[in-house]
Amino acid sequence: LRPTRTEADEPAGLALAELPVTRVVRDWSDDLLCRIKTGAEIPFACLEGPPGGGKTTIAAALARSAEWTFVSTDVGAWFGKSDGTLGGVVQQAKAFFAELTAGPPERGVVGFLDEIDAIPNRATLTRDPSWWTPVVTMILTESDALKRSGRKLLLVGATNHFDILDPALVRP
Repeated sequence: LRPTRTEADEPAGLALAELPVTRVVRDWSDDLLCRIKTGAEIPFACLEGPPGGGKTTIAAALARSAEWTFVSTDVGAWFGKSDGTLGGVVQQAKAFFAELTAGPPERGVVGFLDEIDAIPNRATLTRDPSWWTPVVTMILTESDALKRSGRKLLLVGATNHFDILDPALVRP
């Protein structure tokens, strides 16, 4: 299973310093890059903005600037590369998380989960809760395992709708 794209699939791109971004984004990204380079604890990050606003570009540039691997996926890919059953979707999601820790431990990885709002908020879930709850739980469990792995990892989510995300998904 290979549900993701890595930096080898990405065209050569710009480093963070070369991106035309707002002062707020520049300050945030420079601070995060500094934390990466100094080995400080790295938080989960979630980028919010309108479609086409550069969320993927920023995450890829962050990985490039840190000289880390960029691994990207989205929930739609988990469905598209599986049979659409609960087991198939979970298998694709687990493959993404496994890929984040598959490389050499000294090599950092930015894992990018695009359209993270496709993972429903359990508190407001009305459609198919018995199907979605195990998926959300598995994602939370895998995210926690990343934190405990001791590896140089940063998980970045991207959404157009931060306000609808499950609070457990975006906790520090």
